[in-house]
Amino acid sequence: MPTCHGANLPQNLQRHNTSSPRVVIRPGKRVWLPLNASSGVAYPFAFGKGGPLFASRHSNYQQAVTAKPSFCRVLGVAARFFLDTNIFVYSFDASSPKKAAESTRLIRRAIETRGGIVSYQVVQEFFNVPLRRFAKPMTTLEAEQYLATTFAPLLSVHSSQALYAEALRLSARFHLAWYDALIVASAIEGQCDTLPSEDFQHGQQFGPVTTSNPFV
Repeated sequence: MPTCHGANLPQNLQRHNTSSPRVVIRPGKRVWLPLNASSGVAYPFAFGKGGPLFASRHSNYQQAVTAKPSFCRVLGVAARFFLDTNIFVYSFDASSPKKAAESTRLIRRAIETRGGIVSYQVVQEFFNVPLRRFAKPMTTLEAEQYLATTFAPLLSVHSSQALYAEALRLSARFHLAWYDALIVASAIEGQCDTLPSEDFQHGQQFGPVTTSNPFV
């Protein structure tokens, strides 16, 4: 299994808390390759059975991506992650400034790097909170703006029979509540490595997805 080292990974996405954190690239797993260290533009690529596969038309990176996996040390590789509903809710929580700041940072990184995603479920669950439960409810116009600027770039997983079937299997195997199982199933379908959330045990493994509590 190819392994790439990167010096500039965000701490919450590092698989190992060492001076040289690593991200494991599974065969056939899609990850995100930054165009450069500061651009915030990313291109997807995958590792097939024969090695890394180039999936971008950007000619400057074709040779790099088809080179040995160790070349990833120069480019940097970020894990793909799934944002749970509570991350978006906490970003508005004035009573918990540290959680609000960390949640906002995660959302911003997800959008800027294109490395984070959400599902239709997250959008539905989130809007039920600011529209109905906030002390000062979000207006329709504010909700439409948030949908366009925040959720639209992240929305990648939609409802399907296959998603529901996977959620049922996960619920039975790990004794998860139905909506929690749907979140995990969505993270798996979205080919994510990490699921930052406060609703799961920190470090719990669900197949290829590892949960992490960003507030600990």
